[in-house]
Amino acid sequence: MQGPQPSGWGLFAAILLLSAYCLPVPAKNRSSRYADRAALQSLGLFTDTSLLRNVAKRANNGFNCDHCEARIISDLLPHQHDFVTDFDHRMVALCGGFGSGKSWAAVAKTVLLCFRSQGFTHLFLEPTIPNLRDIAIPAWEALLEKYSIPYEFKSSPLPVYKLKLPKGDTPILLRSFENYQRLIGVNAASMMVDEIDTASTHVAEAAIIKLQGRVRVGNCPQLGFASTPEGHKSLYNLFVREASDEKALYKARTEDNPFLDPGFIQNLRNSYPPNLIEAYLNGEFVSLNTSLVFYEFDRAKHGTTIFSPLADERIIFGADFNIGRSQSCYGVMRSGPLGQMLHVFDEHTCGTTFDLVEHLKRRFPSHLARGLIVCHPDASGSHSSTSSTQTDHDILRSAGVRVIAENRNPPVAETLAHANMHIAGGSVLVNLTNCVETVDSLEQWAYDDNYKPAKGGKNDRSHAGDSFRYLIWHTMPRSSMASGRGPRWR
Repeated sequence: MQGPQPSGWGLFAAILLLSAYCLPVPAKNRSSRYADRAALQSLGLFTDTSLLRNVAKRANNGFNCDHCEARIISDLLPHQHDFVTDFDHRMVALCGGFGSGKSWAAVAKTVLLCFRSQGFTHLFLEPTIPNLRDIAIPAWEALLEKYSIPYEFKSSPLPVYKLKLPKGDTPILLRSFENYQRLIGVNAASMMVDEIDTASTHVAEAAIIKLQGRVRVGNCPQLGFASTPEGHKSLYNLFVREASDEKALYKARTEDNPFLDPGFIQNLRNSYPPNLIEAYLNGEFVSLNTSLVFYEFDRAKHGTTIFSPLADERIIFGADFNIGRSQSCYGVMRSGPLGQMLHVFDEHTCGTTFDLVEHLKRRFPSHLARGLIVCHPDASGSHSSTSSTQTDHDILRSAGVRVIAENRNPPVAETLAHANMHIAGGSVLVNLTNCVETVDSLEQWAYDDNYKPAKGGKNDRSHAGDSFRYLIWHTMPRSSMASGRGPRWR
């Protein structure tokens, strides 16, 4: 049975209240709308509350997403525009200096993704809960209020923004990136991660592996990242080391933001050393570790244009043997302005020493047949094997490789000092195109807390570094050679 229907002045009052209720307004005024709804119901004007819900739902049709999107895009800075409007790549990232507008761009892009996938859940992640409170929520409040986007906000138990869009309520879950395991059950239309490089590399890479499979619904499923680079960490690994056609990286400098106080930039320049200036003002990937293993290497000075050996030229290579991984780097000796110079022109990674032999047969068949390949390996390979009952050295010799080995490995510190001496002297050059992992080790391999070269982890750079230092130790002059200690030919 229907309740009483409004008439006369009561009907007029109801229409006024409904009009106010239906307008998309910011959350600060929304509490008064709830009071209006309660007033209508208490007056008995509408006992059927489903009518109110239907009117409220239809009222969102008055919000024009296209018009709002155009306003947001028109206000973006050029570097923000490129990042925010890229909907073609599966993964996009904005790497910028302090104050370059990364967080604003991250929120703006998420809003535009919500417009494209209305009614679906979206994720906006900060490394920690305090980051949500201090960075994400203020940015979200500012943008939603500025463009009068209708929304609701719930802070407990975890923060959620719900955009009231024409095609349905669209929730954005604000969560801690470091607690990614709690998001395993979410099916999202987009994911945005702010300041990803402030999280530990181990956590960040594990989270990305788990979470990218969660972004699989909606009309434009996309993963976005915004961060100031903290050396060669997650952002670098994801968009530079593992670059692909489905990824796009955009960069921004602090100076690209014209709204910053010039004194802010000058203060940063006065406060940080050159490598931090490159990262924190220019958004460049540079090593922030002051205790690098190969501290003398500079890609601008130590690159070679040699890509392959001559037909009658001896190939020398260093090899590091490990269970499940064999790493090697290849070079030739040529005369130069500084005398004999080592040109490292290629590298190879494989599973076993047998795989290494097969690679040599494919890559250098003529040199191998004529005995023009010499290996300077890890000394432990002379009495153990990572591949079979044969030693690693014997496997190489049986394939026609000449092996130069010592009874035991020299002290690590001595070989590293020796390598840095020759790098600094310009007598060791590396092909930057072919030797990706070797260059990665030269630029990023660092000492751990115990001041020993770091080993282990997903991006273990010790294997490439070890094969490189073995090669230099055996082929470049060293003081120990004169005292009788040197390579043993077999």
